[in-house]
Amino acid sequence: MTKSDLVVRCPDLGVPHVRQISARSGQGVAAWLDEVLAGELPRHKDVLEIDYERYAQAEAALAWLNFRGDFEARVPISPAMLLGPCVETIDRS
Repeated sequence: MTKSDLVVRCPDLGVPHVRQISARSGQGVAAWLDEVLAGELPRHKDVLEIDYERYAQAEAALAWLNFRGDFEARVPISPAMLLGPCVETIDRS
């Protein structure tokens, strides 16, 4: 499957069947869902070996701050002028 909203169109890549799905336009979603519900998609037989301790460490190292706030400027201001100093402060810490 490809995400057709972002995919770069290339000539034959040797992939036997590529279904293009667009979350934006809905292209291909109904056909894909029909395949899923009918059990027609091949299942992967390989089971991934996952080191969950290593995964947790990497996740913690890459964690992002989830923040939501409201801001009302007294004068018009660009997003860069608002967020730039915040990002610089985070970079210094």
